[in-house]
Amino acid sequence: MTKVMMRESLVKEIEPTSKGLIKNPISDLVVTRSKNGKALSVFSDDIWDYSATSNSLKTINFRAKIQHLPALSNVDSNKLSLAVKFLKIFALNWVCEVNGCSMSKLNGDLVAISFLVSHCLINHVNFNGIFTDANAIDFLVTNSSAEKQIGLCLGKIQRFIDTASVLNQNDFWCELQPSEEFLNKLKKTRKIFPETSQSLQTMVIPSRIYQSLLKDTIESLKSFNEVKHEIEYVFSMRTKVRDEALRLDKTVPLSKIKKSQGSLVSFYWRAALETDSKLKNILVKLEGLSIIKDANWSSLIISLGQIQMKSALVIAAFTGMRKSEILSIPFNGLKYIHSDSGDIPVIWSTTTKLESNGVPRFTKWVTGSIVEEAFKAAKFIAKGALNWSGNKSKVETDDSTLPLFLSIENGKFGKPHPHFDYSTTALNVNLIQRIMSSEHLLISEQDLDEVSHFLYGDEISNKIKLGQPWP
Repeated sequence: MTKVMMRESLVKEIEPTSKGLIKNPISDLVVTRSKNGKALSVFSDDIWDYSATSNSLKTINFRAKIQHLPALSNVDSNKLSLAVKFLKIFALNWVCEVNGCSMSKLNGDLVAISFLVSHCLINHVNFNGIFTDANAIDFLVTNSSAEKQIGLCLGKIQRFIDTASVLNQNDFWCELQPSEEFLNKLKKTRKIFPETSQSLQTMVIPSRIYQSLLKDTIESLKSFNEVKHEIEYVFSMRTKVRDEALRLDKTVPLSKIKKSQGSLVSFYWRAALETDSKLKNILVKLEGLSIIKDANWSSLIISLGQIQMKSALVIAAFTGMRKSEILSIPFNGLKYIHSDSGDIPVIWSTTTKLESNGVPRFTKWVTGSIVEEAFKAAKFIAKGALNWSGNKSKVETDDSTLPLFLSIENGKFGKPHPHFDYSTTALNVNLIQRIMSSEHLLISEQDLDEVSHFLYGDEISNKIKLGQPWP
């Protein structure tokens, strides 16, 4: 059942009722209780009160879930009551199988199933046949308020059917087995109204491309870290040239370099390249190592952005962090748990997944030593940008106010990230496309076969093309 139910809900505002009690629920079966254990709602109530456990949505009105549709305004009250009763029985059994869930999840699930129950009510179909009449899908599409709701409801119905198919020995679910006609109609309609839009849908990346990308990325970060001392000299010279070019009084406020000042710095930089053989030789060495494309400053800046992206990819791969969580990592975000078997790396950041209403919460991700290379590279770049960006260097004393992924382009003067005093890098998608365009990462026949296998017969996206980069 774990494959059907996915992961357990983080918030369990609704706890399951004993399976023995819901086989044939009596009218006075207690379904919700107060904080002190007294009954709040019983099965016969049309509105169940969850105020003792829910901080947001506090009640579920079963009758309103069905009666709100215009087509049901003149339905016989006795038949309507039978539909409401079935919906409540369905809710009890569903909560039991998902082992508890949030109010928002149950409410959304009941909205989806209520369309099918309503269709059965109007067309005099037995409620146990909610997954048999394909016309019920058209009824849902016609009566939904928005395309997004259609896609979400169809996805939920698919999970109900998956549950019924797996629990075909269960007294309740065995009665709800879907017909082939219903399954085919659902599959076709879900292609028209996807649960997640194509622009946001994550595709299964072939293992060969994924592993090769990770291998390249890790090796690239190691190579970068091995020449950090040389690059540090380049950073120091850039800072020195900037200071010599501007010759600012120490009392002049910190500010972004003007266009004319930038031209002057570039002039002094070219002069430094002609006189400083060490500086020139380092840039030539970096070019030879393929860390930069050309032996100049602008090429190094482009490379630094790519290294930041690669650092983010490694962190994401070995933690599961999302982009927003990665960009919220502070400069001092790598900590360690000390154990008998050694130090275990832990990344600190904030996430919106653990609190209601998307409130950011400081938390940590346990990871492996491989992310240390990513941290070394990202920290080195952030410190460098603090030195050479703007008209003056700045030493940050509070590492918690400095983002690990400090924006190279904006330096100290972009729009600050909500958690920091500075802006973060954009992690531009163009950088990923450039990385994925390497010849050995282009899509092969093997990759197409693997993707096709995991799509279980569904058509491969037209964005995936042989010999092209992974989209």
